[in-house]
Amino acid sequence: MVDAHDSKSCIERCGGSSPLSGTKIMTIGYITIALSLLVTGIGMTSQARKNYLRKSTEGLSFMYFILLAVSYSFWVYYGFSIFDYVLIIPMAVGALVSYIIVFQIYYYKSVK
Repeated sequence: MVDAHDSKSCIERCGGSSPLSGTKIMTIGYITIALSLLVTGIGMTSQARKNYLRKSTEGLSFMYFILLAVSYSFWVYYGFSIFDYVLIIPMAVGALVSYIIVFQIYYYKSVK
Protein backbone atom coordinates (compact mmCIF):
# COMPACT_ATOMS: atom_id res chain seq x y z
CA MET A 1 0.00 0.00 0.00
CA VAL A 2 1.27 3.43 -0.90
CA ASP A 3 1.71 5.95 1.91
CA ALA A 4 -0.77 8.81 1.44
CA HIS A 5 1.88 11.30 2.48
CA ASP A 6 4.44 10.04 -0.04
CA SER A 7 5.19 12.99 -2.31
CA LYS A 8 6.76 10.85 -5.03
CA SER A 9 4.77 10.22 -8.16
CA CYS A 10 3.83 6.73 -9.23
CA ILE A 11 6.54 6.86 -11.90
CA GLU A 12 9.19 7.83 -9.33
CA ARG A 13 8.07 5.11 -6.90
CA CYS A 14 8.43 2.54 -9.67
CA GLY A 15 11.96 3.63 -10.49
CA GLY A 16 11.19 5.46 -13.74
CA SER A 17 11.29 9.05 -14.76
CA SER A 18 8.88 11.32 -16.56
CA PRO A 19 9.69 14.00 -19.12
CA LEU A 20 6.74 16.02 -17.79
CA SER A 21 6.92 18.43 -14.90
CA GLY A 22 4.52 18.17 -11.95
CA THR A 23 2.50 21.11 -13.25
CA LYS A 24 2.09 19.54 -16.68
CA ILE A 25 1.04 16.23 -15.15
CA MET A 26 -1.54 18.02 -12.98
CA THR A 27 -2.85 19.90 -16.03
CA ILE A 28 -3.20 16.65 -17.96
CA GLY A 29 -4.97 15.19 -14.93
CA TYR A 30 -7.48 18.05 -14.80
CA ILE A 31 -8.14 17.78 -18.55
CA THR A 32 -8.62 14.02 -18.19
CA ILE A 33 -11.12 14.53 -15.36
CA ALA A 34 -13.03 17.16 -17.36
CA LEU A 35 -13.26 15.01 -20.48
CA SER A 36 -14.25 11.92 -18.51
CA LEU A 37 -16.93 13.87 -16.67
CA LEU A 38 -18.26 15.14 -20.00
CA VAL A 39 -18.62 11.57 -21.26
CA THR A 40 -20.26 10.24 -18.10
CA GLY A 41 -21.96 13.42 -16.98
CA ILE A 42 -23.50 14.33 -20.31
CA GLY A 43 -23.51 11.14 -22.36
CA MET A 44 -24.65 8.60 -19.79
CA THR A 45 -26.79 11.05 -17.84
CA SER A 46 -28.70 11.93 -21.01
CA GLN A 47 -29.38 8.21 -21.51
CA ALA A 48 -30.69 7.90 -17.94
CA ARG A 49 -32.88 10.98 -18.48
CA LYS A 50 -34.20 9.60 -21.77
CA ASN A 51 -35.05 6.30 -20.04
CA TYR A 52 -36.91 8.19 -17.32
CA LEU A 53 -38.91 10.32 -19.74
CA ARG A 54 -39.85 7.33 -21.91
CA LYS A 55 -40.39 5.06 -18.89
CA SER A 56 -38.60 2.44 -20.95
CA THR A 57 -35.11 1.03 -21.46
CA GLU A 58 -36.02 -0.85 -24.62
CA GLY A 59 -32.96 -1.61 -26.70
CA LEU A 60 -30.45 -1.28 -23.84
CA SER A 61 -28.32 -4.24 -22.85
CA PHE A 62 -28.57 -5.13 -19.16
CA MET A 63 -25.31 -7.12 -19.37
CA TYR A 64 -23.44 -4.19 -20.91
CA PHE A 65 -24.48 -1.73 -18.21
CA ILE A 66 -23.87 -4.13 -15.33
CA LEU A 67 -20.37 -4.88 -16.66
CA LEU A 68 -19.80 -1.16 -17.14
CA ALA A 69 -20.90 -0.43 -13.56
CA VAL A 70 -18.70 -3.17 -12.12
CA SER A 71 -15.75 -2.04 -14.24
CA TYR A 72 -16.14 1.58 -13.10
CA SER A 73 -16.39 0.35 -9.50
CA PHE A 74 -13.10 -1.52 -9.75
CA TRP A 75 -11.43 1.55 -11.25
CA VAL A 76 -12.68 3.58 -8.27
CA TYR A 77 -11.29 0.96 -5.87
CA TYR A 78 -7.97 1.00 -7.72
CA GLY A 79 -7.92 4.81 -7.68
CA PHE A 80 -8.36 4.80 -3.89
CA SER A 81 -5.64 2.19 -3.51
CA ILE A 82 -3.11 4.46 -5.24
CA PHE A 83 -4.64 7.77 -4.08
CA ASP A 84 -5.31 8.95 -7.63
CA TYR A 85 -8.12 11.51 -7.89
CA VAL A 86 -7.83 11.46 -11.70
CA LEU A 87 -9.23 7.91 -11.55
CA ILE A 88 -11.51 8.29 -8.55
CA ILE A 89 -13.60 11.31 -9.58
CA PRO A 90 -14.72 10.43 -13.11
CA MET A 91 -14.94 6.70 -12.45
CA ALA A 92 -17.14 7.27 -9.39
CA VAL A 93 -19.52 9.37 -11.50
CA GLY A 94 -19.49 6.69 -14.19
CA ALA A 95 -20.22 3.96 -11.65
CA LEU A 96 -23.09 5.94 -10.13
CA VAL A 97 -24.76 6.68 -13.47
CA SER A 98 -24.19 3.09 -14.66
CA TYR A 99 -25.88 1.71 -11.55
CA ILE A 100 -28.78 4.14 -12.08
CA ILE A 101 -29.24 2.80 -15.62
CA VAL A 102 -29.00 -0.81 -14.36
CA PHE A 103 -31.72 0.01 -11.83
CA GLN A 104 -33.82 1.60 -14.58
CA ILE A 105 -33.49 -1.50 -16.77
CA TYR A 106 -34.57 -3.71 -13.89
CA TYR A 107 -37.37 -1.36 -12.79
CA TYR A 108 -38.91 -0.67 -16.20
CA LYS A 109 -38.87 -4.38 -17.11
CA SER A 110 -40.73 -5.22 -13.89
CA VAL A 111 -43.33 -2.45 -14.43
CA LYS A 112 -44.51 -3.88 -17.78
